[in-house]
Amino acid sequence: MSTLHLADILNSSLGHYRQHHIMSYQQQRVCQHLQSCRTGQLGYQTWQCDNCGESQQIGCSCRDRHCPRCQGIYQMKYGINFQNQIDICSINDGTCVLSIIQSEVIDDTNIELLQDKLNHYLCYILDGQLEEEEPNKYALPKRIELIIGHVPTDTLTGFIEQLTPILEAENIKFVLKSE
Repeated sequence: MSTLHLADILNSSLGHYRQHHIMSYQQQRVCQHLQSCRTGQLGYQTWQCDNCGESQQIGCSCRDRHCPRCQGIYQMKYGINFQNQIDICSINDGTCVLSIIQSEVIDDTNIELLQDKLNHYLCYILDGQLEEEEPNKYALPKRIELIIGHVPTDTLTGFIEQLTPILEAENIKFVLKSE
């Protein structure tokens, strides 16, 4: 059974709705974004598997703040609120990169969640789970990236200053990327 998306409902019913209701320009534009999201109307990305080389074309997203397809991915699956999962594990320039994607600000109220998430990443690497699940990545140099959607707070900067030598002692590099 296929999943019904908001775009499917708009595609089937928006024309009838517009016959009986007036929509503002902004409302029309949001509906257009939602209807075109991941359909290929906005272009395609090609994703390739690191293990087998199989590639797949994925329709580009609209990135509209009202779109449940776009916003749901970042708000529901990634970040420090999801402790027992690796957000992304990839190979980049011959390095195994484990990324944490965090859109919300990291400050005094949630720095312990970041510490717990990093502890999970370290256990994943050092206790053999990475070697077991991704043997081709295990032998590579390792890097943990924290990708944030805000300017780093003083709390986060201080935490990273203490964290970096600990990771380096385990031959793991740490990189902070802010968007």
